[in-house]
Amino acid sequence: PADPDTEERAYLDAITGDLSAGCSASNYYCDIVDTNYLNKNGWPDLIVVGAFYDSLISEEFVGNATEKNVPIVMLKNSYEGDESETEPRDMLEMIELVETLALALGTTEDAVAVGNDKASFCEAAGSFRRIAQTAQDNGVRSMASYMPYQKDHAEGLTGAFLPNPDQDPVLSMMQNLGLPILYNEHNGNYWEYHAGDYSAGAGIFKSIGTTSLSGEVLYHVDFWLYDDRVSLDFLSDQFAEDWPHPALVAKQHAYWPSNARILSYKHAGEILTVVGAQLKDAQRVSSPTDCTLFDGVAGTPRDLGPGEYSCVSIKPVSFCTAEDVGIEKTKETDDGEPKPDSTSADSTSADSTMEEEEQGGTISSSGAVRIVTVALAVVTPMALLL
Repeated sequence: PADPDTEERAYLDAITGDLSAGCSASNYYCDIVDTNYLNKNGWPDLIVVGAFYDSLISEEFVGNATEKNVPIVMLKNSYEGDESETEPRDMLEMIELVETLALALGTTEDAVAVGNDKASFCEAAGSFRRIAQTAQDNGVRSMASYMPYQKDHAEGLTGAFLPNPDQDPVLSMMQNLGLPILYNEHNGNYWEYHAGDYSAGAGIFKSIGTTSLSGEVLYHVDFWLYDDRVSLDFLSDQFAEDWPHPALVAKQHAYWPSNARILSYKHAGEILTVVGAQLKDAQRVSSPTDCTLFDGVAGTPRDLGPGEYSCVSIKPVSFCTAEDVGIEKTKETDDGEPKPDSTSADSTSADSTMEEEEQGGTISSSGAVRIVTVALAVVTPMALLL
């Protein structure tokens, strides 16, 4: 977690071995994976790498693992690598992938614990679904951002990075539950860049007349989702003074844990609860615009244009009931088509509570199999690109 509480800190402190001792204690990007520790203390039987951190696994690291006959499991999403090879997955899909891996590795599931986490998620999803519908009805539009970036900008300007809603699992999950979220001029990338040459004072994102990178599209934002890695800077009084966007001044914002990082039903439910609590009273503070109808399959990339946001298109949650999320629960028929299903939530799935630190590498074990998880959260599936 980016900001671990006392219980999470105690769990992390209890982990023996730190593969990123050179930077894990810093408050910045940590990209060191120390193979000397593994050479000294022994390599695991399997290495699991999260989708957010593919870049940590260098050719040298892969070569060393191959030499030791240690397979590497790469949990894939569209954040890293060639997006054409990987269909974007929302947070629930990533959690289910991790759950599948845990079962494949022989994890003993706790049906009660997982069932409770799923039930809590369904309750949070239902509440969020209703709040998002109210936001849609009131014309309130959200936008996600990593800002401020760098300092010494002219008044009303800042450095910023705006994510593509189709490629972030948390944003996709919230949009699939009805959140009105604005698309940007990402040109197929994960980010739209407003940081100039990345130096101090080079930011070009405007607080008044907020526009796309080209300057051709106005962004009518009523609610900001700020990357949790810049929480302190975003929430500071100084930032609101320096960059007085109407939604920021009105304190209409909530955190957004980019790429989820901790992949568990519990964490997903917490995100929806926190964001929903901030969103429920938000009002429109920018000029009105209409939503864009999405006629594709719910849950697939919507690929909207800059400044557009999707009308409500709900993706069913297989283990939630109709009452939970305000839609019919579905299951697949023999021909692969969904059909209504009124059965209660399924509680027979793997316990996905083995959460690891998001930065650097940590060491854990599952039964007789020793596992290293690199900058991920939760252990699970086969030895492939998943």
